[in-house]
Amino acid sequence: MNEVTITGLHKSYGSVPVLAGLDLSVEAGLLTAVLGPSGSGKTTLLRVLAGFERADAGQLSIAGECVDGGGRWVAPEKRRVGYVPQEGCLFPHLSVAANIGFGLAKGPGRRDRNRRVGELLELIGLDGMGERRPHELSGGQQQRVALARALAPRPRIVLLDEPFASLDTGLRATLRDDVREVLRAEGTTTVLVTHDQDEALSIADVVAVMRHGRIVQAGSPRELYDAPADAEVATFLGMANLVPGIVEESYAATPLGALCLDCPGRVPAGAAATILIRPEQLALGPAEGCPPDCPRAAVCRVDYHGHDAVVRLQLRTGPPGPDLVARVPAGPAGTGARPGDVVGVTVRGGVHAWAQPAPSGNGGPEASNGGAPPHEDGTAPPEWESLAGTGGNQ
Repeated sequence: MNEVTITGLHKSYGSVPVLAGLDLSVEAGLLTAVLGPSGSGKTTLLRVLAGFERADAGQLSIAGECVDGGGRWVAPEKRRVGYVPQEGCLFPHLSVAANIGFGLAKGPGRRDRNRRVGELLELIGLDGMGERRPHELSGGQQQRVALARALAPRPRIVLLDEPFASLDTGLRATLRDDVREVLRAEGTTTVLVTHDQDEALSIADVVAVMRHGRIVQAGSPRELYDAPADAEVATFLGMANLVPGIVEESYAATPLGALCLDCPGRVPAGAAATILIRPEQLALGPAEGCPPDCPRAAVCRVDYHGHDAVVRLQLRTGPPGPDLVARVPAGPAGTGARPGDVVGVTVRGGVHAWAQPAPSGNGGPEASNGGAPPHEDGTAPPEWESLAGTGGNQ
C-alpha cells in the first residue's frame, strides 16, 4: 500500500521550473530517500509534501486523500505530517520534554501527553533528560529531540530535510542508524531528502534519484547501485568505471576482455555499449604472475583510506584504453601496489551495460571512460573488433 502518491507534480518559482512532472510513490512503513544534487528540487518537493508550498499542477495524495491538486488543497496542520528541518529548530526556552510535547493536546489529555513524551524520551535514548534545555544537549541529541517532536502526534508521514548535514562524520553515521531504528520501531512512513549517497544507500529501504525536477530511477539501494538507469545515475551513486564495449549475447567485449553481463539480452547483440564496472569489481595482482592474455595496467596513484585504498590505473593492454579506478583492501590482503608498478587486472562478477554511446569526457570526477566512440548508427568502429575474445571475468 502506498502512503504517498505523487503524479505529474509541477512547481516553478517565477519563470524558473523546479519540479517538472515528478512522479513518486512512497510505500507505507518504509523509509524512502530522495537523493539528488543541489538544485535538483529535493527541498521544494519536501515543502510541497508538507504543505508549505502549493503545486502548480499535478496531484499529491497522502493515505489515499488528495491534499494538493484538482482544485483541492489541505493546510499543513491538517495533513498529519511531521517535519524535521536541517537544524532541528528546537525552542530554546522550552525543556526537552516541552519541545517533544509541543504538538500534543494540552488540558484534559495531559496524562496521555506525558505518557507519550516519556515513551519517546526512552525511544530516543534520552530517558531522564526531559528537564534539560536544548543548549545542554549535544548536536546529535538535539536532532533526536527534533525527531521525537515530529513523531509525538503520530503523523501519517515524517519528512526529514537533510537532518544530519550539520553533524561531524562520526556522529552522523551513528545518529542515522539510531534514527532508522526509532522510525522502524514507530512503523512510520518516512521521506528523507539528501545529497549524501552513502547516507541514502545505508539508511533507506527505497532510494529515488532526482534530477532536473524529476525522479529518474527508484528502487532498493542495491538495485540502483548495481543496475543504474544510465551513466549519470551510476556516477552519482558512487565511483564508476565506464568503458566502451561490444555486446555479444551474454558477454561484452571490452578493453578489459570479455566480461559477463548481469542481464543478458537487455542490450542487442552487436550493439556498441557503455559498460559499468564498479571499482570494487577490479582485482589487481602482480603482472608477472598473470596469464599472457590478462590485461595489464600501470599504477598512477594510490589513495589510502584506512579500511581500503583507491588505486588509479592506466590500462596498457590492447588499443588505447580508459583510465580505471580500483578499490582494494588496505591491509595484508591488499595488493601493496605503488605508483609506477604494472599490475594484472581482472574483473569479478557481472557488469551492467547500456546500449548508448560512451559519454564524451569524464562522467564525473570518479568516473572513467575511453576508447573510440561508436558510430552514430550504434555500430562499433573497426578498432573495437580487436576487443572480442580477449581476457575475461573471474
